[in-house]
Amino acid sequence: MFEYTKCVNNYGNISKSAYFITRCNCIPSIYTYAFAKRQINLDIIDDKKLKEIFPNLIDCWSTRNQTEVTTSAVDEIKRDDEDLIEEDVFIDGHYVDIGITVFEDNVLWDIKTSGISCFFNGDVEIIKGKIKDLLSKLPFKEEDPKEAEVKLVAYDGRDYYTITSKTKECNINLEENYNDDFLSVHEDIIKFIDQRESGLILLSGEIGTGKSWYIRYLLSQHPKEYIIVTNAIASHLANPEFVAFMLEHKDSIFILEDCEQILMDRSENSFGGAIANILNMSDGLMSDIFNVKFLCTFNADINKIDPALLRKGRCYARYEFGKLTPDKVENFCKIHNIELPEYKEMILGELYNQDVSDDYKINKQRKKVGF
Repeated sequence: MFEYTKCVNNYGNISKSAYFITRCNCIPSIYTYAFAKRQINLDIIDDKKLKEIFPNLIDCWSTRNQTEVTTSAVDEIKRDDEDLIEEDVFIDGHYVDIGITVFEDNVLWDIKTSGISCFFNGDVEIIKGKIKDLLSKLPFKEEDPKEAEVKLVAYDGRDYYTITSKTKECNINLEENYNDDFLSVHEDIIKFIDQRESGLILLSGEIGTGKSWYIRYLLSQHPKEYIIVTNAIASHLANPEFVAFMLEHKDSIFILEDCEQILMDRSENSFGGAIANILNMSDGLMSDIFNVKFLCTFNADINKIDPALLRKGRCYARYEFGKLTPDKVENFCKIHNIELPEYKEMILGELYNQDVSDDYKINKQRKKVGF
């Protein structure tokens, strides 16, 4: 029978290091794999689940509120701020440990809500591989869905500030509501807004083609800090005070809707200073400092937009929303139970908002959606 009394530390708890030394007759190395965001759900790991995860389990015990002393040596420290923090650590001292400790195949696993520590003797690369396999078996707590931060810029005559706002939730099927050539553009937009990089997204098209609806979709489905700039405020982009305000909102996505007056060719534009700042913040020296993105929509012909805005490297994505193709209209009508005498090119807004007319009959009552 294993003598646990040999492993009890000065605090009356089982020392994992002493346990490993007694079991394996060698001093362990310790490798820790910690999570920056997610957490292991220890509450649902019962005896049956533990046996499923560790089929060769020899011993296990709870380590809740346990303090102990451990000794080891450092190999390397690697951090990934986006998701996981991966570390090889050696500790001389005391720490509070909460979790479950499992001994299997001459490896001691210390499982906490925030990560996994492994006591072992051997190749650390093998241990890393075992941890990846272990992560696929352990249950994780479900994360609360994140919401986008949507703010509206306001001005009191002296200072610029933001008002926290909310937009309508929008969970649409992009394939159903937009032409096929937009899907790859959407993928590019998502990649771009997830990057720490400045730049422009330009979306054009006539009224009712779904520009604003797509922005609602982004706000609903891809949480970031979005700041809405009205046309009245957009003309202030050249003001030094507004530049200082933007500096307080680095890493944000600024939304400018129907802003063709701001984006027009500078030879015909009375807001030349505003467009100059957009150019500098999206790809000039200021872009390294501000790291902001501009998502701009407009109804004007793309040829009337200042050509400097369209330069590759500054304009990350651009798309002109048009009428849905006949195939898309037909598919939309079948899904929403709409009868048409013929399937021809149509604006998305007409399909959603037009009442019963001589041209078609709606067999199923549908809620209107504004564009």
